[in-house]
Amino acid sequence: MCKFGFIIAVVLSLGLVNTASAFDAKSKALLEKFCFDCHSDGVDKGNFEFDKIMSQPLNSKATEKNWHKIWEVIEEHQMPPADKKKQPTQAEREAMMVALEENVFSIDRKKRYAAPIHLTRLSNEQYARTIRTLSGSNLNVSQQLPLDPTSAGFSNIGSTLNISPMLFERYEKIALQVSRAMFIKNPKDSGAFKKGSDILKKSGDGKDLTKVEQTLVAFATDAFRRPLDTTESKEIIDLYVSLSKTLSHSDALMESLRSIMVSPNFIFRTELLGKDKVEGSLARIDEYALASRLSYFLWNSPPDWKLLGLAKKGKLRENLDKEISRLIKHKNFRYMTKSFGEYWLGIQYIDNNRPNRQVFKGFNTELLRKMGNETVSFLKYLFQGNRPINDMFSSNITFLDGSLAKFYKVKYNGKKGYVKTEMPASHNRRGILSQPSILIVTSDPDRTSPVKRGMWILETLLGMPPPPAPANVGGIEEGKKEGKELTFRQQLEKHREDKACASCHAMMDPLGFAMENFDGIGRWRTEDHGKPLDITTEWRGHKIKTFDDLYKILTEDYRDEFIACFTEKLMTYALGRALEIEDRIAVMDIVKKSSGKESTYQDIIKAIVESTPFQFRTLDREEAAK
Repeated sequence: MCKFGFIIAVVLSLGLVNTASAFDAKSKALLEKFCFDCHSDGVDKGNFEFDKIMSQPLNSKATEKNWHKIWEVIEEHQMPPADKKKQPTQAEREAMMVALEENVFSIDRKKRYAAPIHLTRLSNEQYARTIRTLSGSNLNVSQQLPLDPTSAGFSNIGSTLNISPMLFERYEKIALQVSRAMFIKNPKDSGAFKKGSDILKKSGDGKDLTKVEQTLVAFATDAFRRPLDTTESKEIIDLYVSLSKTLSHSDALMESLRSIMVSPNFIFRTELLGKDKVEGSLARIDEYALASRLSYFLWNSPPDWKLLGLAKKGKLRENLDKEISRLIKHKNFRYMTKSFGEYWLGIQYIDNNRPNRQVFKGFNTELLRKMGNETVSFLKYLFQGNRPINDMFSSNITFLDGSLAKFYKVKYNGKKGYVKTEMPASHNRRGILSQPSILIVTSDPDRTSPVKRGMWILETLLGMPPPPAPANVGGIEEGKKEGKELTFRQQLEKHREDKACASCHAMMDPLGFAMENFDGIGRWRTEDHGKPLDITTEWRGHKIKTFDDLYKILTEDYRDEFIACFTEKLMTYALGRALEIEDRIAVMDIVKKSSGKESTYQDIIKAIVESTPFQFRTLDREEAAK
């Protein structure tokens, strides 16, 4: 009897939840093949042994936590360790994960899954653009708000977007400033005054309450991003009537608009709670909610008149494909590429990664912001141009202004601004990995960092983050060997002699060394301190001799892993929440749909919008009980 079979027998004989017996023969064999050498039959590396976990009741929290950890390290390629020769294929890894999902976590892969939608406020960026769209004001709202916290890699994650008394005071102050600008002429905010004048004109002189109500309800409908119910409409007109007893018509209007802009229905995403169809425990969000979710995803701004108009007619879903294409082509799409792209790639604070100007003499730190803009413009090109997925790493197109063109030593073909530029083959510039913004944020101030660069590829592009460094492990120290100065590569190799460090660095370092032809500010080089660069290495059985070999790994051998990682990042941003295990059903479905050579980034965007997690939500207890 194999070891796994013996464990099953023990579990059954004890009358415990027979988790193991639910696995099919293939899954059992895979776990035994890749896990049991180090974690069974008395071997418990990392204080983890399958024999023990299999003998514990599945319904205990400790057991559930252990199984979740098993799933996580398989999914993130942390196990088996990178220095183990026996590695599962992606298909084998997927089979093990599916077995755990179905048999341990009781996930029915044929069933629709969507998370609940919890009440969450607009992010600072969303709030600022919503205020601007609603009022016409050009007030710099963002400067008056504290930074949003970052979670799951982004600043629009609902679970962290709490509201404090101080923040609400800021909202009140902003609403007061904006409403005043709408009715009190200010040359610095003419847009707000124009909007206020239009509202004043539509409402008449205040004697016709029907006109006033229609005007205020129209404004509130735009503010709340959905139609108002009878009670809400009544509350708004009642407030106006009460105010008009002591204030002029325009002042009563101004105060009424201010109250709308501090309403929870404006600040919070209450429109997402709308539903138009129930399927078991799931509710399909209504078309107003879909319009809002779509717009804040692709524009980071509120829905425009066309989206809301289609939602009002109940025809948004009928025209969804056309609307997605329209939103992507629109100028507001730049907001999405900047917000998503900067946080995904980790370049949002590139100004904090200032290279040492004593080492990189003559480097102009003013270029840092422009380098970030180059990368955002490149992403916008990939998305709006409906480019093939491999273009992320293979395209020789970039976007340069005069200063960047001078840095790259290429001809600038424009008068001002960022111009689409085809980089010459002699410059070795291809795809996002060769762009200085990425190369600088993954370097130290005075030198490159193969460790940081390798970790960045694993975490950002492949979804394979290495485990945290063991406690009490020292850093990489400068050193000598037999009287000679050690190169940085030799220092890393010496560091890896510590067994506690070896497996993690085996994951990171080879990928980082493949990028060593780019120095700490992103210039191409073939020497380091006068010595020829040697980037020859091996990663998970793949020989790496040139930068092109890294490109091939990402576009051929690990293409599906990149698509899955990118999809997870983009879906996290689109939903405004961290993904759950159940969401992997939708993610892997998108990966399958996008695995063709001609698949594009718009294909992934459209698949996310059409997915169950985007279009549905789990009913809360009260709704489900009705």
